[in-house]
Amino acid sequence: MDIFNLAPRTADIIGVIGFFLYVTNYTMLTLRVVSGDAIKYFAVNLIAASCVLIGLSVHFNLASALIQCFFVSMSFVGLVLRLRKPAAQLEKPFETAATGLLPSAAQLQDVMHSADVSPGTYRPGPEYVRRTAHRALADSPTAL
Repeated sequence: MDIFNLAPRTADIIGVIGFFLYVTNYTMLTLRVVSGDAIKYFAVNLIAASCVLIGLSVHFNLASALIQCFFVSMSFVGLVLRLRKPAAQLEKPFETAATGLLPSAAQLQDVMHSADVSPGTYRPGPEYVRRTAHRALADSPTAL
């Protein structure tokens, strides 16, 4: 089923390149080098899945082809959604100069005080605090 008329060796090399793109992209996501909301993340997944599909064109495997088709379609949807959303609306994780990953204690304290929660009443969960912190930091460019 060689639909690209590639030599088997060439198709294998393209498929392995797709594998390395997948592994590199997932490693970068895990180490927080790239965000799961980043256009770059979806673009690399789209390219990786396409490369693996090309590799499968010579040595076909239905289950693998279905997984790659799923990744191609979801990566395409993710790219379209991110490209249609204005950059100002994309949620940016907050960073500090010290760690580059976590907010400072002062930033978290400001968020907790801005929640207007008096003792003995409902306390917001971590997801609410995270969203509030993102909004507070996005509104204040000098917060970092």
